[in-house]
Amino acid sequence: MSGSREHGSGKAAEIRSAVHRPSAEVEHERLAYSVDEAATVLGIARETVYELIRSGELRSRKAGSRRIIGRHHLLEFLDGDGSLAERSAG
Repeated sequence: MSGSREHGSGKAAEIRSAVHRPSAEVEHERLAYSVDEAATVLGIARETVYELIRSGELRSRKAGSRRIIGRHHLLEFLDGDGSLAERSAG
């Protein structure tokens, strides 16, 4: 299975797969990602991740001086649940 998917729906499936892997594939299932890791998984720039956090479209938490983004928050963002843009449009 080589080659990359360039279609939007294929990309969303790839991101979901990277964020939510069956526990048999991973020794320890990730619960949270750094901003850089989240940017990589989503395929966007880290500055865009910070913009999404500032706008309220992507939720995160502070852990000491680090900002972390829960796997469930990435999935919420991808599903469009609770995004600022959708709330103001509705």
